[in-house]
Amino acid sequence: MFDTKTIIHPSAHDVRRDIQGFRALAVLAVLVFHVNKDWLPSGFTGVDMFLVISGFIITSTLLKQRESVDWKLFYWARVRRILPAYMVMLTVVTLLAAWLFLPDDFAEYQDSLSAALGFYSNFYFAEFGSYFAPASHELPLLHTWSLAIEMQFYLLYPLLFGLTSPRYRPIAMAVLVMVMLGYSQYQLSVGQTQEAYFSSLGRAGEFLIGALLAVTSIGRNWSSRVATAVGGVGLALIAAGFTVVDQGKFPGVLALLPCVGTVLLIAARNGKVNVLFSHHIAVWVGGLSYSIYLWHWPLLAIQRYYTGSYEITGLAVVLIVSLTLFVSVISSRYVEMPARRWKFTPSGAGRAIAALSICVLVILAAPRLGGEQDTEYPAEMSRYAIAEEICHGRLVGNCLRGDQHKPPTALVIGDSHGAQLNYFFDVAGQAEGFSVKIITASSCVPVPDFDVERLPEYAQEDCRNQIKAVQNSINDFNVIVLAGKWRWHFGSQRFLSSIRSFLGSSAAAGKKVIVFGQIPMFDGNLLRARHFETLGLPAAVHEDAEWRNANKQIKELVTKFPDVHFVDYSASTFFASAPFDNGELMYMDAHHLNETGAMNYGRYAASDLARLLKEH
Repeated sequence: MFDTKTIIHPSAHDVRRDIQGFRALAVLAVLVFHVNKDWLPSGFTGVDMFLVISGFIITSTLLKQRESVDWKLFYWARVRRILPAYMVMLTVVTLLAAWLFLPDDFAEYQDSLSAALGFYSNFYFAEFGSYFAPASHELPLLHTWSLAIEMQFYLLYPLLFGLTSPRYRPIAMAVLVMVMLGYSQYQLSVGQTQEAYFSSLGRAGEFLIGALLAVTSIGRNWSSRVATAVGGVGLALIAAGFTVVDQGKFPGVLALLPCVGTVLLIAARNGKVNVLFSHHIAVWVGGLSYSIYLWHWPLLAIQRYYTGSYEITGLAVVLIVSLTLFVSVISSRYVEMPARRWKFTPSGAGRAIAALSICVLVILAAPRLGGEQDTEYPAEMSRYAIAEEICHGRLVGNCLRGDQHKPPTALVIGDSHGAQLNYFFDVAGQAEGFSVKIITASSCVPVPDFDVERLPEYAQEDCRNQIKAVQNSINDFNVIVLAGKWRWHFGSQRFLSSIRSFLGSSAAAGKKVIVFGQIPMFDGNLLRARHFETLGLPAAVHEDAEWRNANKQIKELVTKFPDVHFVDYSASTFFASAPFDNGELMYMDAHHLNETGAMNYGRYAASDLARLLKEH
């Protein structure tokens, strides 16, 4: 997401000091947003500032060379500017992930690593989505999406620049900007928010806004007074972009706030605002901006993976920001600077190939160097059921669990807390001679009018499909079982309304409804904690503070309806030693049982279930 103009010592004559200062503003905004999004709600628009700056600088560089652009040197400059520091970051982060991550999580990481190495991670993350994959704030390479877009732009932009007559470049770029931002707005209008955010085509329009400024030379003859006024307007637009933009409605036309603001700042080079951004501290931070970009996010993501929490305490913030700055200085001094001196000669290319080859070899060896092979665990500890065999997010076979020779007694619906009951009902049903049909979806209790829009984008279609599947099956059953992560759902008033409506219609239809209380929940991933302990790292996990209150609330809600039964085993002897059962870990994360735990849970509750599921 940074331009490939060589950033050298701030005093060098070919570097605009104010633009270095704009880089500092942009990277600090992104850093603050990534540390805590509540501190600067739209700080992510700092990325858009970088895209505009990049388009302006690279186009200005090409214009200076007029008709004698040496394309081999152009691309060599891009390689030596971006790849060395990038590859060192990928190498170090891969070693850390191989050592710290659970095997399944490291496998997810390796997929993202392949995308990052191929500079298509924006496409990868646009389609990324799995309920049990690490959360987005725990993905160390998520930030590489913007650098991937930059590299894609640099691959194609010279073709546009070279084939367009200088006379028509401003018109061509202006038209492309409108088309690309219009396409981005269209994606948002049809609900493709994640695709729009990571879109190469939509973001290319932002590069071209900066390029358009370079080819039109706007602002070169402004007086200091006019430039100061324009710079003030630009800064105000950027400030608005940092605070009022909704990430779910971005980029689209809202991208014009940071992009136009940045263009106005760049154009106002003779103004007092630009003098302010030429201060030596801002210039110094701007010179480190590429390294800060590379390192800050992996450090934050690894910290969050270890703690299992998005929130980072004050001391941890100070340590991570300090470490980011320290590593960035080291990266700039010992990786970026030497690489910029590589000449386009056999010896220069040889040094580059050797350095990059070492990084690739270490990355390939990382699983063993990091010790990942020594921390394998049985698959049943990392899942509550085999995903391909249960009706979770889709229908698989007849969706029956328990005694397959008996007609299903009840329809079980819910989110992943319902899905974790597949083996629970299997064991109980086989022991007591009954079966049930289970239809679930990630984060979704598939009842009519469920607020699907609240879900992550990857889960929405599955939720809608399972809602339809439940509607097609519900008339065949007189007993309905509901299970969910009430701790989460109770934050939505629309969800509460949909549950009330569902219970009311079920009562009117004479159905018996059984609502399961949420099982005990913890404040950290228990399987990770076990893994961290094997690495000699402290890993304290405590009971979540709110899950009991959520159970109390759902009980108060559902028992107001006739023939609705609230069943809560969380205070039973089975969970007395949670998260352990006879010394064996029965959780796969903070709030889901693992496969063994689900089966033992079913054995414990089997006779009680058989009684509860009898029709009234």
